Amino acid sequence: MKQKDGSHKEAALVYQRSSATATPETSEILSTFQLDEKPIPLMLLGAYHMGNPNLDKFNVEADDALAPKRQAEIEEVVKKLYRFSTN
Repeated sequence: MKQKDGSHKEAALVYQRSSATATPETSEILSTFQLDEKPIPLMLLGAYHMGNPNLDKFNVEADDALAPKRQAEIEEVVKKLYRFSTN
């Protein structure tokens, strides 16, 4: 990940499936887990292929991405991405 000074730092993300209720074992493990640094904000963004040539396994019928309504929605997403990136 790029740092403010221009250097790069590696971050590892580990995902584990867990149940909705913590067991005594997981509670004990979680209680000892501490972050060494400030948490890193993370945004997950998903999108479909707006110019889909119907070559994907699953194809979506969608409105024209160049229509004024869709362009306004895309502009709003871009603004939110910018706000997220500057925080």
